[in-house]
Amino acid sequence: MKLDENGLQIDELPDILAELIAGYREIYGADLQLTQDTPDGQRVGIEAKARHDLQELALLVYNSFDPDLATGKGLRSIAKLAGITPRPGGRTLWELEVETNRKVDLPAGFTVETDGDKWETPQANQLLAPGTHTVTFQSVEWANVPTSTDATFEILTPVVGVVGIEPTPTVFAGSPDETEPEFRQRRWASVQRPSHSTAGGLTAKLLDLPGVIDAIVYENPYPVMQGGLPPHSIWPVILGGDRAAIAQVIAVDRTAGCVVVGGEEETYTETLTRADGSQFPIYHTVKFDRPEGVCLYVQVTATKRGDDQIDTDAIKAAICTRKFHIGESVQANQFYGPAYSVGTNYVLTNLEIKTYGAWTDGEITIARGQILGLTPDHVTVTVV
Repeated sequence: MKLDENGLQIDELPDILAELIAGYREIYGADLQLTQDTPDGQRVGIEAKARHDLQELALLVYNSFDPDLATGKGLRSIAKLAGITPRPGGRTLWELEVETNRKVDLPAGFTVETDGDKWETPQANQLLAPGTHTVTFQSVEWANVPTSTDATFEILTPVVGVVGIEPTPTVFAGSPDETEPEFRQRRWASVQRPSHSTAGGLTAKLLDLPGVIDAIVYENPYPVMQGGLPPHSIWPVILGGDRAAIAQVIAVDRTAGCVVVGGEEETYTETLTRADGSQFPIYHTVKFDRPEGVCLYVQVTATKRGDDQIDTDAIKAAICTRKFHIGESVQANQFYGPAYSVGTNYVLTNLEIKTYGAWTDGEITIARGQILGLTPDHVTVTVV
């Protein structure tokens, strides 16, 4: 074992065993029998294993100081220095249509229920006129909660003016707890905070906000219109997260003279203190967007191998574990791997995907600011 500029390197078990055998034979003579079928050989083997275990322990402690190598509690402890912690599982987001007969201030925590699953509004919504309004709800349970376009809802939080709730196909699936590889990738992204890139630093801070599932900042640094953005502008698109916290990050991090565009508007109030102790506010009105959900549909043929029944529901659920990010395209063949993870008694063929257009076994691309959504209702498994 040695520690140098390349870090800590430990010895392999065969090397430790060979070193001990050479040392004992130098002491007791070259004819010393140290094969594994002798008492002395077994003792040397036990000593070699004990030394190797101690070196592995030393390496584990050493690696716990490196966020790229640490695991378990060591990773969570060292990552706190970067101001982030592993995320718990995410809630499922579902856009529902709220029908009103008057102006309604829909409070945060407005709850409805369908099929035993409860859904609530993560933030307050002002519904300014009678009619149908699309409102984002989140599952009370932290998981990938199933949804259905045929769902009927019971309103658990009575609000005067709300007369009905209807489902839509736009759903963003929840997720399990963040894995260590995913957390390491997010920590890497967080080091962009002090970067000179407005888009990179702002995106990193938005991704670290509680409740933010995904975020991206599009920018146009040129003095002419580019990609639908005005000159010298940025366009933050954020899925999840508190509006006030989002507004504060954007207001503090955007550079002077940079135009922020988006359909959502929020005001962040910055309070400054004068030399005499009096305070005065500065109001920053910023804009951003929520991603536009695009429903993805998947169809696949499953040919039986043997007499066992094919669990089509398990295949659908496995296919829906695929995560999507804002502006990310998808290839049809990316769903074969998850679909095969639940069994071996079938062969999958003719896997195709679509959004608005025709079915394809190739790639589907979406526009900037859009995000794909996939639920088991949108997966068809044909058994032959």
